[in-house]
Amino acid sequence: WVNPEGMLDAYWAKTGERSYCFVGLWDSEESLIAARPQMIDHLNKVRDFFEELSPELGVTDPVSGSVVTHKC
Repeated sequence: WVNPEGMLDAYWAKTGERSYCFVGLWDSEESLIAARPQMIDHLNKVRDFFEELSPELGVTDPVSGSVVTHKC
């Protein structure tokens, strides 16, 4: 996996015993949109390592949104 163009940073958070959340930070919404095919291709390569969440969702529950607060 090579970070797509425009991805500034990436984080994995453990949200449960067997659940995780991936957060990617992007330089623009356009970069995120342009990277979707690369991210989908990567997911398809590792899909067998994941548990199905439900028949409707498959192995992911994708969401996206803007950062509303940031503090270092």
